[in-house]
Amino acid sequence: MRLSHYERLNLVNQYQILSKVDAENKEHYETKIHILEGGYEQYYAEIFGSLKEEFPEEESEEIVKVLSMYRALHQSYDSLADGEKAEVDESGLAFKGFDQEQEEKEYAFATFVLEELGLFRELQHEDGYDADFATMPTYSRMVTKWVEFDKSESLNKEQIHDIVNA
Repeated sequence: MRLSHYERLNLVNQYQILSKVDAENKEHYETKIHILEGGYEQYYAEIFGSLKEEFPEEESEEIVKVLSMYRALHQSYDSLADGEKAEVDESGLAFKGFDQEQEEKEYAFATFVLEELGLFRELQHEDGYDADFATMPTYSRMVTKWVEFDKSESLNKEQIHDIVNA
């Protein structure tokens, strides 16, 4: 990673302020200042190690589509007559999450949206969102089918069935 002089100076100033405000960790901040002032790229990981790679907007939009689709499935199921509900496999309506190992970015973003932002409350559950298997291929097929139904939030039981079994 390369940083411009301006970026380094800006970070040095930030760490100098932190070293004065948080005297308990002054030595820690001074090490970071020394790394930045010296331009020691090899040790930039000491400064940026906790930062993950950016999650592109297009990919985050895909996750929001998945969550929106599950919201539509829930809302549609809730509006079905009791007799129709009995014909729908409710287990297919549960948002399973993403594989924390294979789909780390998707998992982290979905957890952020659900837990920290508090969106899609109807999909939140206490078990977490680690599906333990890759789910994006299935979700992609489901979203494609949902798009065929114009991203409707008022699906009939056949449409719900088609999406869940895509």
